[in-house]
Amino acid sequence: MDLHELWKAALGEIGLQISKANYKTWLANTSIVDKKNGVVIVAVPNSFTKEWLENKYHKFILRSLRNIESEIKEVTYQIKPNYIKEELKDKKQPKEDELIIHKQLDFAELNVDAETNLNPRYTFDNFIVGPSNELAHAAASAIVKNLGNKYNPLF
Repeated sequence: MDLHELWKAALGEIGLQISKANYKTWLANTSIVDKKNGVVIVAVPNSFTKEWLENKYHKFILRSLRNIESEIKEVTYQIKPNYIKEELKDKKQPKEDELIIHKQLDFAELNVDAETNLNPRYTFDNFIVGPSNELAHAAASAIVKNLGNKYNPLF
């Protein structure tokens, strides 16, 4: 098993144990640089990631690597931002047949009455009343029912 496959398998196992957000933040931009005498060297993009992995995820990483290859004894982290960027560049270059053509979505034009500048979709029939907006609905309904007859509580 080569280094890339080893790290991919370990990340797959770790990904099942931690949240997707944490995985993307701390582990997505890492890779194995070297493996000698039972010591695996993981390339990380910066010192903050290195410190975080050492303090928070070291046991997860070591356990996952040992589950795959039992002769692994230790994991160390090296800051190699250029190494990660080069590896990502190779992966992100899409092939010509994989290019996706984006097209603009068609949305219906919003028809606003030019005279009143009101949206016809905003009616009391469409308004969803709940505990948080019950008072606002009651006040607005009272105003509309008694236009010009009583004091307007909203102004």
